[in-house]
Amino acid sequence: MQAASIVNRRYRNFPKAAFMFEDSLSNITADIFTDTGVSITPDNGVNLIFARANASAGDAGVSPVLRATYNGAELGRSDINSSSQGGHWNGNEIGVMKVVDTSGLGEVKIQGHSNSPVNSTDIGAQQIISIPLGTMGLVEGVDYWYQEESDDTPFDIVWGDSGTDIKTAATLNWTAPENEAYLAFWYAEGAIQQTAGLGAYAVYFYEGENNITSHNMRSSGGIADFVYHSHAWAQAISISAGPASVSVRPRIWNQSGGTTAHFRRSRMLVIRASSILQGWGVGGQQEAAFPHFDPVTHGSGNAFATIPGYTQTYTPSVKEQVIVMAMMASESYDITPAKPAVPTYVLRDDTEGVDYATDFGEMINKVGNDCMTIAFAVKETSEPTTWKIKIRDANDNGVAFKDTPTKAGSENIHGLVLIFGLANKT
Repeated sequence: MQAASIVNRRYRNFPKAAFMFEDSLSNITADIFTDTGVSITPDNGVNLIFARANASAGDAGVSPVLRATYNGAELGRSDINSSSQGGHWNGNEIGVMKVVDTSGLGEVKIQGHSNSPVNSTDIGAQQIISIPLGTMGLVEGVDYWYQEESDDTPFDIVWGDSGTDIKTAATLNWTAPENEAYLAFWYAEGAIQQTAGLGAYAVYFYEGENNITSHNMRSSGGIADFVYHSHAWAQAISISAGPASVSVRPRIWNQSGGTTAHFRRSRMLVIRASSILQGWGVGGQQEAAFPHFDPVTHGSGNAFATIPGYTQTYTPSVKEQVIVMAMMASESYDITPAKPAVPTYVLRDDTEGVDYATDFGEMINKVGNDCMTIAFAVKETSEPTTWKIKIRDANDNGVAFKDTPTKAGSENIHGLVLIFGLANKT
């Protein structure tokens, strides 16, 4: 896959994107949704909202739940994946994308609960970003196109009804006025149910008939009830003039004992590069995989190590806000409940020495599950900045990265870095 390129020559000052991140833990003891203290007030008008957080059991047996809200309305939600203790990365994760009309103003918040009135959950690596599409002068149907499906009407796949086939849950169609680059954003929530054994689903994001992401797969973990998990992705794509489309396409990956999968809140946004972007750099745009990520060479235990291929230096043409998005995924091959192998990441401004979303990532919980994670940074600058993604075994079990076919750990580490500036409008 080739990185899209952009050349723009006219600039103006934009309203500021709002951004907040908190790497210290929020500890919540409640069986109802409770504010974590991380919130922003978006600019008035249409805004692109992203939010992310991790959670784990602060006390034994806790099943943490996470969501993001705007004025109390749920933007996205992720329910329990694990009741593991030991760090905010061990249990649950949320990554949300939605376009919201914030006329009248209000707050975007991260909330969580522990499913218990007496036991706690730890919530960390919290981030919210809001990009003000409306006050930037962008017009829907001219500069960007957006499609979302109902929160309340899930798209269903039943194993016995060709459930292994890739199905189209939602599609965004538009007519591209010319050959150019776009920023593309996707979101969906998935849940799977089975009566016995291991069931799993995969979610793919397509441009036309091309699968442009690796699958984002989740296991039910042996849960009989439907438990939703969130999936968000961002990528630069090149589109030819004429009819164009992007879509959310899920499938059932495997089943045992009878399986049904639900998918809801499918959302897709595409933005013309010529409408808002000064340019971007991408590292890992080809989603380079590292099937045998050698811990001897690249670090293990609690030492963060730079992932080769993901370092990117971005140089603004003018002083601007620079948006950085990091998407990573891996597969788990160590599911020891007491201390599973957990690859976690940090997005680092290596020029200033600032870390964002320390230990973002999620314990995958079942062998062979491929689970993606997303994190962000915002920096106002006119100077070059070098950005890196670093990885470590947050649980320090010594086998986080599979370096031989027989050694437990995590493998197929892959993803991308997307960097763009908010500096111009044609």
